[in-house]
Amino acid sequence: MITTADFKRGLVIQLESAPCLILDYTTQSPSARGGSTLVKTKYRNLLTGQVLEKAFKAGDKVDHRSGQVGSAAAVD
Repeated sequence: MITTADFKRGLVIQLESAPCLILDYTTQSPSARGGSTLVKTKYRNLLTGQVLEKAFKAGDKVDHRSGQVGSAAAVD
């Protein structure tokens, strides 16, 4: 499990029983008192290819898939 603070482009997470690639994310702090900071994500469902958007509250935990797209992995 990772938190929204660990989000970055290229990270693969598990949402709704499907692996999803984070394409972009932004943080939005509320101007009103007592509001929660939101982390808005744009992600691609790797099973269907759909590009979707979802907002998380700061600190929410999500399942992390092993590996990242575009990461340098040593090949033996």
